[in-house]
Amino acid sequence: MKKIICLLMLLLLCLSLCACGKKTETVEITAENWEEYFTLTYVDTWSKNEFGDFDDVKIDAILTLKPAYAEKMAENQNTSLIVDFDCDGAVKGVDIDFTAQTYTFLNTRKIEPYRETFTINASLLNEPYVLSQISLEPATVDGIRYIMVCENAAIHRIEGSLCFYTE
Repeated sequence: MKKIICLLMLLLLCLSLCACGKKTETVEITAENWEEYFTLTYVDTWSKNEFGDFDDVKIDAILTLKPAYAEKMAENQNTSLIVDFDCDGAVKGVDIDFTAQTYTFLNTRKIEPYRETFTINASLLNEPYVLSQISLEPATVDGIRYIMVCENAAIHRIEGSLCFYTE
C-alpha cells in the first residue's frame, strides 16, 4: 500500500511540474507587422573621455522591442531577423553644450544615403539595437563642429521569427 501511495504522489508531482512549464508562441515578423512589435527611434548617445567629461555625441537610429513584448520574450532563442534598413545621410554643423548635454544644428550637408541589411540574433533584441552603424569622427571646421546624422530612417523589409511566452 505504501508503494502505491508513493507512486501516486510521484505521478502527481510530475504532473504538477509539467503544468508549471511556460508555453511559447512563435510569431513571424514581416514588413507588414513589424511596427506592432518594434519602434524605430532616434537616440542621442553621449560619450565620455578618459577624464569622465562628455566630449562627443552621436544620433543613432535604434530598433527597440516594445515593452509589452520585451517582457514576454522567450530566453535562448535560436532565431534571427533579417532587416533591410536605410536612411538619408547628413553631415551637420552643430553647436554643442557638453555640460547641459544639448545641441543645436547650424547647417546641413547631405551625403549619400546609407543602406544596409542586418542579420540580428533574436537574443540581442531585449536591448535597443543600433541600426545606424555609419560613423564619422567629429570634425571641426572654422570653429564649427560637424557630426554624422542619420535622417528619415526606414525599414523596407524584415523577415524572421520571435518566440514569446504566452499566459
